[in-house]
Amino acid sequence: MRYLLLALISLTFSIQDSWAETNQNTQQEQGFKAAKRISDSTPMYPKQDLYAGYEGWVVLSIIVDKQGNVKEPLVLGSSGRKNFEDNAKLAAMKFKYEPASLNGEPVESAINRVMISFSIVKDKVGANSLFIKHYQRLEKNIARAKLARMDTKIEKLERAYTRNRYEQAWINILKASYYNKTKDHKPYLQALTKAAGFSRNTLPSDVHANNLINLYNAQIKAGKIKGALKTVERAEQIKSEQARLKKIIDHKSKMLAQVSTIPTLKAYGSITAPDKPWTHQLLRNTVDIKVNKGQVDQIELRCRNGLQKFDAIEASQHIDIPKDWKDCIVFISSEKESEFEIAESLQ
Repeated sequence: MRYLLLALISLTFSIQDSWAETNQNTQQEQGFKAAKRISDSTPMYPKQDLYAGYEGWVVLSIIVDKQGNVKEPLVLGSSGRKNFEDNAKLAAMKFKYEPASLNGEPVESAINRVMISFSIVKDKVGANSLFIKHYQRLEKNIARAKLARMDTKIEKLERAYTRNRYEQAWINILKASYYNKTKDHKPYLQALTKAAGFSRNTLPSDVHANNLINLYNAQIKAGKIKGALKTVERAEQIKSEQARLKKIIDHKSKMLAQVSTIPTLKAYGSITAPDKPWTHQLLRNTVDIKVNKGQVDQIELRCRNGLQKFDAIEASQHIDIPKDWKDCIVFISSEKESEFEIAESLQ
């Protein structure tokens, strides 16, 4: 079996690109020009992960300064391996951009979807036969609601046989099926999200489509409206499954109409690990954050054409985002466990 020792890089700016296509004239009128990548850097493939056959992906948010340098990369999502996250951030720091500009003057800006994939080129692709054998048994038991110690069994399968992108995509499909049965909404959404990260050219198109349908519905229930819109954009790209995906594609306009009449959109978050900020894609420009437990050490707002930070809040924080700031994500950090809610109001 032959290995390519370097990571295969896939850089996508899908949220910004889709937004730029539909709003290009408005942006030009406002005198804003987005940052443009002019060079990148191949990340090092972690040796232990390479030898073990692990593959994965990382989605980053980065800040591009006035000189076109990258700073403060943050992980928006990943397949779960910290080595990949660390090496992706190191590689992103070496990227070079033509900086964003406002009325011809360089300005700092955020790019909120930089995806780096770690893949191993092999003579043979697909899941391990032992993985398939154990997977099929667990899948049947979940379908029959035989859930005794199922979380432990899935964890054992993941540790023993889950390495490449095929196995990782399928293990997250299995997790989503289990968490759907147990009505455990947070890990259900996480499993669907991770499966979607691996799905392109990995899962069969019908399985990928069904996963996007489930992800869209889970995001709506969790109040992640902007994420749901992004899921629909991905669904629209799967031309062979449009009949299957028609329901969520058609629902998009209805959902937006309904959302526009709701005075306040709420989402709830919590932090249990200090190195993992909580993130939320904003749909509106008037935001209130209320701390229900503990303390929030920092709130960082990263938008396509604007950045803002707030330090240490114990009770609440009101934020009025300028109307011309687009594609905003809020990052909430805390050194201790905390719980909070975020409310987006109509102006």
